[in-house]
Amino acid sequence: QEKSGKLTREQAQEELTKLGVKMPEKGKHKDILANLDEATKEKVKSIFEQEKSGKLTHEQAKEELTKLGVKLPEKEKHEDIFAGLDEATKTKAKAILDNEKKQLEELNVDLPHHKFFMKKEDK
Repeated sequence: QEKSGKLTREQAQEELTKLGVKMPEKGKHKDILANLDEATKEKVKSIFEQEKSGKLTHEQAKEELTKLGVKLPEKEKHEDIFAGLDEATKTKAKAILDNEKKQLEELNVDLPHHKFFMKKEDK
């Protein structure tokens, strides 16, 4: 439905939430910086930039942040988003996600290889 323009991304996420699908939250980095002093914020930003550029691995960045007293939010396991749903609801939710994926592909948006976006033979 989202693909056909009947639903916006937000409406699609609302529909998934109504079906009981828990979508992982994005953009928590800003929350991490909320209670830090300016010097520490700069160090944290530098660590994020080094990770992005490839100078640090994710694990190294996490270790550096821990030394600064910054705790990264735990990422939800993507394979758990359908946990506790009946088959009919899982099917509806997967259809919504598939449509979202197709729409993004049509716009040439590169998707990360999350398990729920991958074909069975790719898992």
